[in-house]
Amino acid sequence: MYFAFVISFLIVFVSTPLVIKLFYRLNWVTNRVKKAQLDSNYTATSPVPRGAGIPLFLGIFITAFIFLPADKHLLGIFFAAIFILIIGIWDDVIDISPTFRLFTNLISALIV
Repeated sequence: MYFAFVISFLIVFVSTPLVIKLFYRLNWVTNRVKKAQLDSNYTATSPVPRGAGIPLFLGIFITAFIFLPADKHLLGIFFAAIFILIIGIWDDVIDISPTFRLFTNLISALIV
């Protein structure tokens, strides 16, 4: 069990800087400086990359497929998580409405 945790941690630890570089290269960062001028809730002084769901997804599901037997339940959870991941990346790149996010999460729950 500890070995699975270590594998998952290492996958997330290694893939997070790669995803950050990818988001900077694709210019998929939130310019918090511009948002701070419009909204007082943002206090960051430099652009912030988004997309932390990608390393978490990789860490959890690579480890799950290594240590858990593949069955229809795991595949259902996997496809629902991919759907949520795609919507999350889309939300990171362009802000989508919370209502749409709720609707897509309900669809993911139905997939599972």
